[in-house]
Amino acid sequence: MKSILQKPLSKTIVNQYKRHDVFKCIHQSHSSFEHRVSVYHVLKEKQCYPQGCIYFNWKCRLLNKGATCSKKFKHVGRKCFNCKEFFDEKEIFTPERLIDAPDYEKFTRELLAFEDWCEELRGREVDFSGTINSVKPGFYKRNEGSRNNLAFDGFLMTFSEGYINLDHFKDCIYAKISSTMQHRYKFSQGDRLNFYARLQEKQGRILLYRINRIEIEHKEDNETWTASKAQLAKKTGTIIPVQYEKCLNCDKGSLIDDTTASKKQRMLLCLEGIKNPHYCTYSISKLLLADNCSKDER
Repeated sequence: MKSILQKPLSKTIVNQYKRHDVFKCIHQSHSSFEHRVSVYHVLKEKQCYPQGCIYFNWKCRLLNKGATCSKKFKHVGRKCFNCKEFFDEKEIFTPERLIDAPDYEKFTRELLAFEDWCEELRGREVDFSGTINSVKPGFYKRNEGSRNNLAFDGFLMTFSEGYINLDHFKDCIYAKISSTMQHRYKFSQGDRLNFYARLQEKQGRILLYRINRIEIEHKEDNETWTASKAQLAKKTGTIIPVQYEKCLNCDKGSLIDDTTASKKQRMLLCLEGIKNPHYCTYSISKLLLADNCSKDER
C-alpha cells in the first residue's frame, strides 16, 4: 500500500530580504553597518550583483588643493556643474559574497520559497498573533513650498516574531495603526495580541495593515504613545540621515519615509533629540534604570 506524505500544517518563515550575512559592500554609505548590506538592497533595490553598480564622485580641483572657491562653496554640489574646476570620478562597486557556492545555492532556494510565500499572501487578510516589541510614531517627509517638513502618520507597532496564519514568522514584523486606534487600545511594549490584518511586503519589510478584530491576551502597564506626544517628538526630535543599526533597534529611533521629488530614501528620527548617535547615552541610562529597579525589588 502506497503511503502519502502530507505537508506540515505549519512552517518557519525567515525574511530572506533582510538577511545581512549574504553580501558585503565597501561603499562608504554602508560603513554604519560594517559594510554588510541586506539582500533586498543588493538584489531588488540596486540589482547590483554580480555586475556591480556605478557611482560618480563630484570633485573640485581648487578644494582638492586646499584653495578657496570663488563662490565661497565649502562642498561640491549641483551648483558646481558648470564650473571649469568641477570634475567627477566614476567608481564601480561590486558586492562581495560572504557565503560559499553551496550555501549560496541553498540561500537562492530559500529566497524563492520566501518570495512565493509573500506573493501568496500579498493583499490578503491573515490571522496574526504576537507580542509587541515596540510602538513608535510614524512620520514621512514632504515638500511644502521651499521647505521639507515632517508629517505625523499614525503609529507603527513592531514584533520581533509572530504567527501569520499557522506559520511561525521568525523575523521582524511591522503593523501600521492609526492614532485613533492607538488612543483606544493604548498599545505598549509587552502587550500580547491577536488580530486580523492584510499583509504586504514593502521595501523588504513585512507590513500588516487594516487591522481589525483585535483581542488583547495580555496587557502590560507600560508607558504609551499618544498623538500629542508624537507631535511634540516631531518638533524636538533630530533627523539622522544615516540608518545606524543601534538606532534602528532602539525604541527611540523612528524611520522616516522621504516622499520628496528629489530623493527616495529613508532616514531616522531620534525621538530623544540626540544629534550624534556615537555620543548617545540613552541605552546606558536605560540599563542603569533597569538595574536600579531590580535592586529595589530585591
